[in-house]
Amino acid sequence: MAGGARALKRRIKVVKNTQQITNAMKMVAAAKLKVAQAKIEAAAPYTDKMQEILNRLLQGTDKLSHPLTVEKEGNNRLALVIFTSDRGLCGSFNSNLIRKGQTFVDSLLKEGKQVSLMAVGERGYAYFSKRKYRVIASHTGLEPKIRFQDCKRIGDRIKELYTEDDFDSVHICYPKFKNTMTVIPTVIPFLPLAAEISPSNESDTDYIFEPEVEKLYNSLIPRYVDMQLFRLLIESMTSEYATRMTAMTAATDNADEVIDNLTITYNKMRQSAITSELLDIVGGANALSG
Repeated sequence: MAGGARALKRRIKVVKNTQQITNAMKMVAAAKLKVAQAKIEAAAPYTDKMQEILNRLLQGTDKLSHPLTVEKEGNNRLALVIFTSDRGLCGSFNSNLIRKGQTFVDSLLKEGKQVSLMAVGERGYAYFSKRKYRVIASHTGLEPKIRFQDCKRIGDRIKELYTEDDFDSVHICYPKFKNTMTVIPTVIPFLPLAAEISPSNESDTDYIFEPEVEKLYNSLIPRYVDMQLFRLLIESMTSEYATRMTAMTAATDNADEVIDNLTITYNKMRQSAITSELLDIVGGANALSG
């Protein structure tokens, strides 16, 4: 009985220590989430304005073209850039993204298409590299700071492979952030940009551009690709922090429940031991008096 009580006390202590860790991780994730959300809000106006300028450049002309906006024939060679996290303890975040990306790739492979993978995050790379999939690049260690330079390095590699005709199109699998409780794994087309950049429907305003339209257009397109990739990376990090915060909140709450149940069991065990000792004392006293 005494040994069982001591074991319960040790277990309660272990659960309380674990709860302190999960609570700390929850607070860290909440702080990082706030920073990431601020970055999303800060990047959105810049990206929107850049797209608006590109649409205005196309207004009234069909002569502008860039290798990143040209649709290729056949579309038999595809690349999928999949975002995952470097670490775990974030619920079903990684497993949902991997499942979504794997379903997309498998459907293309069944159609006889050639699919290459670029993994952003250690978890995605570890999963796909150990299986039959063709992983051509991996980018890890982007935390703790989300830097545009790192994103540009990834973007430069994607643009290089696309313009050198290694791929006919590029898709991205990323977690679409709705709110702290809802993250949706999503696959979107990324290159070519033909569907995203289109002539503006505004009035026939005559804009004067400096430098000339073609040079400005060719300069903005690669930057626009980098900014779109940066926005998706921030959204992926935001989703990761939100999922981790939710998972650690649930773990902390579950620890409370486990501690309560163990404490009740421990108190019952102590009460039973005390009752047994009292019965022994009373029984001994009765025997002496008799």
